[in-house]
Amino acid sequence: MTNSHLHKRSYSLDYSKKITLEDKLVATSVVMGSRIEQHYGQSIAPLIPLMARIPEFLKGGRLKSFLDAGISMLKIGDYFSSNLNRKESAPIEEILVKNEKVNSPDADEDKLRNMLRSMRE
Repeated sequence: MTNSHLHKRSYSLDYSKKITLEDKLVATSVVMGSRIEQHYGQSIAPLIPLMARIPEFLKGGRLKSFLDAGISMLKIGDYFSSNLNRKESAPIEEILVKNEKVNSPDADEDKLRNMLRSMRE
């Protein structure tokens, strides 16, 4: 059996076009988001606005700690977007504070709460 039905294609790449940093970041985010969804079974899409608004807060280590702890990305997104009423946001805030304490055991819980609240929209 021959592979005569397969055609060899040649591609030429145009290296004269510059890829912008923004394009690279978008492509990286898409790939990263897809891999996270495959590995953890949940999308980080609800956190994209937070990542754009406060990138220094949602660095890889913190995001990984949320995912490893099984914290819902949808609930985190709703918390920081202020889509929850006070009764709904309290348990999410408590989970976030506990998660921060794991990463910074000496941190004061009231300061952590204030930090989290200051980042809400």
